[in-house]
Amino acid sequence: MKVLSVKDVSVRFGGIPALDNVSLDLEAGEICGLIGPSGAGKTGLFNCLSRIYDVSSGHIAFRGRSLLDRGAHQIAALGMGRTFQHLALFLAE
Repeated sequence: MKVLSVKDVSVRFGGIPALDNVSLDLEAGEICGLIGPSGAGKTGLFNCLSRIYDVSSGHIAFRGRSLLDRGAHQIAALGMGRTFQHLALFLAE
């Protein structure tokens, strides 16, 4: 069963491509790493998945449901979350 499906996703900022026709599928139980040099679009893709960025073209589905018709505040209710590499998000006790 496909858990995540990204098909031909492109993002442009002022006509400059940040992502250009990115596609990937993740099946249940798979572990996937996303690697590349600085500026390759890794964070841009995560920003699309979490709906921080709007895509210029393409489609993203999570567990068979389109993410593109949902706002960033609705993604967690589908069962997908995002964390950041910031160690001070919560106060230490």
